[in-house]
Amino acid sequence: MRDTYIANFRKYYLPTPNWRALGPDLRTFRSFGAISVYEQGAWNGGGSVSDLPELRTWLTARLLWNPDLDTDTLIDEFLTGYYGPGADAVRTYMKLMNGAADRHPEVAGSGFLSTTAAWLEENTLLEAWQTVETAARQFRNDPVYGPRLAMAAVPVGAALLERRKPLEAWKITVPDLRKLSTAGYLAETVARMKAGGGDRLREESFHNTPDEWAADLTAEMQVFNRVLPNDGPAPAVAAGKPGAAWWRVERIADFHEVGRKVFPENDPAASTGRAVRIVNDEPGWNVQIRRFPHGRFRFCAEVRGDLAKNASGDALEIVAFNWNSKEKTTRRFPVSKIGRSHYRIVDFGPVTLRDDLGVMLIPARNPAVRNLRIDRIILVPER
Repeated sequence: MRDTYIANFRKYYLPTPNWRALGPDLRTFRSFGAISVYEQGAWNGGGSVSDLPELRTWLTARLLWNPDLDTDTLIDEFLTGYYGPGADAVRTYMKLMNGAADRHPEVAGSGFLSTTAAWLEENTLLEAWQTVETAARQFRNDPVYGPRLAMAAVPVGAALLERRKPLEAWKITVPDLRKLSTAGYLAETVARMKAGGGDRLREESFHNTPDEWAADLTAEMQVFNRVLPNDGPAPAVAAGKPGAAWWRVERIADFHEVGRKVFPENDPAASTGRAVRIVNDEPGWNVQIRRFPHGRFRFCAEVRGDLAKNASGDALEIVAFNWNSKEKTTRRFPVSKIGRSHYRIVDFGPVTLRDDLGVMLIPARNPAVRNLRIDRIILVPER
């Protein structure tokens, strides 16, 4: 039995050009004696929004029956039948995505990317977006092909919206799109997701609906444009520091195992009355922070813990992890650095924040630490 991933589990909805790898992968598994294969795609209990899911499902099913079938022939057959007059636009989109993936094989093969920025160049992204968006608008009134093309335009449209540039700043050459606003296109993309039955955008269970994605993205746009939100009074480490920012962790983190290992909840000791409690039970990367402005910052967090009376040893790990290069920096903080009834600041030190970096907050494997509570994340620019 072989289990293989065929989706981007971090963000189902982003372009994921792995269509050509399905057949060769299955033939490889067969050559090593595999007699059954589980192709794990973009579904986890709801209507997922993903990259050409109908094509991927149909193609996977055909190749599971016969891995020797020609992938290009199968793709052409499906595109012609499913997208009709818009098939050429989708075909061009796929060609552009394949080309970008070929230029960056070290990146595009990951199943857990949070951004397309590392492999999908701006000019290719814009060309692909214009191609499928024009087709979606051209056939928008067609009762059969209109909804299908609208959903086909979602992945590249979402990728464009997630770039750290307002849509109005792009050099748009398609006349119908010249006056398209970021807010307007974001609302239209959400409407397309919903109309297509989409209610799940990623594997995680937190902030997973189209509306939650739009709210998160709107908040991120504020951060990236340096309109920095102020969550509570200035923490001591950031007071008087130009450009410093601090956020309630609940607003900027991705959470896994919500309701089992991670609990966003009220906490009177927190700066804004809200905190995230992490249960120290099989600790993992259940709190992951990705919504950063770019640059060099001193990274700090406000933390307290439910600690045994004579607790000693480590209480917290903070890991900065590059999802592309897989490089990571880990720093551990002892119990003595963690507050009990009140929050204390832990200082990870300088880190260069960019699209492909995630920062994880993890309870140490220490039975004396029952829970960790995270109040805020603080960034202080390094000059």
